[in-house]
Amino acid sequence: MMFAVFATALLFSTWGALAAPTQPQLSHRSGIAMPPGYSHILFQDDFALQVANWGTNEVQTYTKSPSNINITSLGTLLITPLRVSSGPLDSINDYWTSARIETIADHVACPPGGKLLMSASLRFGSAPSPPQMGIWPSFWALGSEFRRSGKFDQWPGAGEIDMAESTNGSPTVWQSLHCGVALGGPCNEFSGLSTSTPLERDGRTFHVFAAEIDRTNAGGDWRGEKLTYLVDGRPMVVLTGAQIGDEKAWTAVTRMPKYLILNVAVGGDFPNNVANLEGGKTPNGKTMGGIEAGLEVEWVAAYST
Repeated sequence: MMFAVFATALLFSTWGALAAPTQPQLSHRSGIAMPPGYSHILFQDDFALQVANWGTNEVQTYTKSPSNINITSLGTLLITPLRVSSGPLDSINDYWTSARIETIADHVACPPGGKLLMSASLRFGSAPSPPQMGIWPSFWALGSEFRRSGKFDQWPGAGEIDMAESTNGSPTVWQSLHCGVALGGPCNEFSGLSTSTPLERDGRTFHVFAAEIDRTNAGGDWRGEKLTYLVDGRPMVVLTGAQIGDEKAWTAVTRMPKYLILNVAVGGDFPNNVANLEGGKTPNGKTMGGIEAGLEVEWVAAYST
């Protein structure tokens, strides 16, 4: 999720985190469990605490309305983009509301010689593509230096790991790395280094999207460290420090602390590029939003060795 979404996401919120306990306390929700080889919970939320686990800070016309972000009857989190029209649907006189949340804690980090796994169980909206043109749900992590400095120019240098992005109702999920400098740089900004995977949007199935940072390489040299993107436990692509070839950029990605973000943006460069519209932009007159264009979240977790 490129930096542009900071200007277009329609709710800014923070949600609580569980600091790593001496004896990990796992959620009781089915499907979320400590992965083999991991021993510490850095963050975990299955939304069992309802809205008490959330805090909100409104920005511009952003909303904390339950119509945009709520806990469903099934105990899942649902972020819903909504179109607000001043007349006939024409995309010119309309504006959008949606939601964005990020973890209060920004200590999610990979220990020296260890591993970090960040993951979430997500279900993307099942509406056909035309009503979802410009809808952009994402699960991602951003380097804490971005938040701590308060300076937008820390992107992409602070490092960004996109674990799941989909847009325009496409049956595809993208996973991307942003780092270094823009334009160009070791991560080919503003595009980033991306991989895509077919994704069935059946309105029923949750999929687990994850990124694993591995610093267990012998000798601890940054060139041998790895970043692996996974979907439902299957590795999609592996990036190494040697491939990036820039120690400063790689260090920000793999060694510096991060915070986690969930959001549904509306419009922007990524949806426009995927749509490949000739001179047009998303959202357009056919974009409807609503629950079937929303992002449903079963759980979010981060573990370290």
